Amino acid sequence: MRATAAAVLFVACRPSAARAPAWITSEGAVCTADGCADVDAVPDGVDVLRDGRVVFVARARTGTHIAVVHPGSGAAPKVLTSRPGFHDRPIVDPTGTRIAYVAAAHGLPSLFVIGVDGGPPRQITNVGLALGPPGPDRLPADRTVPPQDRESMSWDERGICWDQVCVDPGAP
Repeated sequence: MRATAAAVLFVACRPSAARAPAWITSEGAVCTADGCADVDAVPDGVDVLRDGRVVFVARARTGTHIAVVHPGSGAAPKVLTSRPGFHDRPIVDPTGTRIAYVAAAHGLPSLFVIGVDGGPPRQITNVGLALGPPGPDRLPADRTVPPQDRESMSWDERGICWDQVCVDPGAP
C-alpha cells in the first residue's frame, strides 16, 4: 500500500485560543487538530466556530454552498445555504452566532448573513439592485460592494469591514 501526502491549501486566518486553525487539503477534506472530515470543500475560505465546527465552502451540482462540519466526529456536514449559485468567502462574527458570506443576488455579488445553524439568509448589501446599464435599480459591474477576496474581510464591533468600509449587519 502506497501512502500519499495531502497538500494544505488554506489555513484559517484568525486562529485564537478559542478558535484553533483549520485547513483544507488538496483532496477537499476539512481538517483541524481533532481530525479531518472527508467533504468536497473548495479553498475559498474556512473559519472555526467556538464549538469546534468548521465553516467552509462546499462544492455542489448547483454551484457552491456554505456548510459546517465537526472534523473528527464522523458527522456529515450541514449545508446552510440552499439557493443555486455560488456562495463563498465565509467569515464568522465575533460572537460565533452568524456567518457572513458573498453570493450573487440577481447576478450581483452581495453580502449575506446567516445563523451558524442555518435559517433564512439576510442580504446586507446591494438590496434591490441588479447588474446592468446605469439606472435607479442598476449598478455597473465595476461598482460592486462586497470585497474581492476573503482576506480583506473582517468582522468586529464596527460590523463587516473591507477596504476601509464597514457595513452594520444588524442584530442577529
